[in-house]
Amino acid sequence: MINVNNLSNTYKTKDTSIKVLENLFLTCEKNQFVSIIGPSGCGKSTFFKILSGIITDYSGSYSVNGQVIYMHQNDNLMPWRSIYDNIILPCEIRKEEPDRNMINQLIKEFELVGFMDMYPHQLSGGMRKRAALLRAYLTNREVMLLDEPFGSLDALTRKSMYSWLLRIWFKHQKTVLFITHDIEEAIYLSDVIYVMGKRPATIVDKISIDFKRPRNMAMLLGQEYLTYKKRLLESLAK
Repeated sequence: MINVNNLSNTYKTKDTSIKVLENLFLTCEKNQFVSIIGPSGCGKSTFFKILSGIITDYSGSYSVNGQVIYMHQNDNLMPWRSIYDNIILPCEIRKEEPDRNMINQLIKEFELVGFMDMYPHQLSGGMRKRAALLRAYLTNREVMLLDEPFGSLDALTRKSMYSWLLRIWFKHQKTVLFITHDIEEAIYLSDVIYVMGKRPATIVDKISIDFKRPRNMAMLLGQEYLTYKKRLLESLAK
């Protein structure tokens, strides 16, 4: 679904230029969950902006087989709109009448029943994230770029979101490229993890995660998890 070849990017201003990405290679197969982990500021979000067409100044090439939705770190829910009016925004943009039966089923799956008439400030952080993900899902794109969607949540809420997200992903079979700074999160969620090095960032490691699905938190207590974690920590230190 995603194929990146020798991708580079330089951020230019009037007075200087900063090389952000250098010779990136990456592949993401259909319906895979692929995570990218790397130091803060190394260029992960820049990479997503290139894949989504926001940044067009780059060298090398990439291809995406399907349309892309890019969900930023913030949920970006509109505070003046109810949760229901927020999630149906993609339908409004396409000038389509919302399919209420389908949306009501998704509201159940995304665990938001009873909250459609509320406003974003009335919801917990985890519920806001679920609402933002539901809105992203309703864009009906084949590829989802998720940029640290759980970064602002507390540790307990984050862990509860892991299993929930995997259930949604498995049922609806989207291709997901996921940015995170959290090693545990990357191992638990992913089929494959790419490690970016320091800026100018390139791919310094690629790790296939062989845990069977469905997954559970007990796997984070075993030796196999510790082996993956050790390798990721070593790669991040390069």
